[in-house]
Amino acid sequence: MSVRHRSAAAPVPPAASAERDSGPSDRRGEAARVRASRIRSGEALRLSPAEFAPQLSGYLAGGFKQDTVVLREIIVTFPRATARFDVTEYWMPQNGRYHFTALHALIGVSQVGIVLASSAHGLVAKPGEIYMRDFTIVCRREINRTRGLVLCCRLARQQETPEAVLYQLEYDYCRGAFTGSLRCLFPLVTPASTETP
Repeated sequence: MSVRHRSAAAPVPPAASAERDSGPSDRRGEAARVRASRIRSGEALRLSPAEFAPQLSGYLAGGFKQDTVVLREIIVTFPRATARFDVTEYWMPQNGRYHFTALHALIGVSQVGIVLASSAHGLVAKPGEIYMRDFTIVCRREINRTRGLVLCCRLARQQETPEAVLYQLEYDYCRGAFTGSLRCLFPLVTPASTETP
């Protein structure tokens, strides 16, 4: 019986070479592939705070609290309103490039919508709680400026009930950068009930 021996000078097969060169990054990559396979198969995976914390957005986890968005003016020409915002302080993303966020877009549209609807009813103060029904947004391009952000709104539809009006507001930030709609339930009150003395 003959036994074959590999010469010391013989090249190492690719599989052995890859195994010898594998390091921490290769092991992490394999672990990620296994994890993704398990999740995609429908397996329930319970994550502890320590496990999901590295995946969270720093901005959504609290960075947004550093933002200060100031509403400078609103011009109402029923059924439209045009508003101008300045961002005076903001959270800087990891890439070092500021961008206006959908979170503040929602807040801005809500505030201007409240003013527009209140003005349409002849009110000088917010009449009570105004409840959002739905909100849509399409972000076509980033808004990187921090001064003079223009928001245009239009009351596109209204449906009255005995106690409230369901308004649909269409909006446009910075000439089509962000567009969408908002529907809210506006309480019906008489102008006299909210007039200041």
